[in-house]
Amino acid sequence: MDNRKVARQILGLAKEIVASKTKYVDFPKKFWVVTDPKKQQGYEDAEPEDILFEADMERMELQFRGGLKIEQVYGIYGDEKKAIKDAEALTGKG
Repeated sequence: MDNRKVARQILGLAKEIVASKTKYVDFPKKFWVVTDPKKQQGYEDAEPEDILFEADMERMELQFRGGLKIEQVYGIYGDEKKAIKDAEALTGKG
């Protein structure tokens, strides 16, 4: 299955999981999220740390409530180093 499709499914369920207090098994407690600077107004000159953040399910819910759109998410990573590498590539810095 395409990694972007999996990421969309995970993010799409994040609100429901947190709201319902659903138990999630074998899902990392912490993960890293990279957003696409091309899909966020004002992020054209972003640094890697501007588009990369550590999250858990509760933080993702807050991100969505704060206005983050699924289309703005480039990827979700279990490995911080891979997330940093992609954030650097997307910004052209690093």
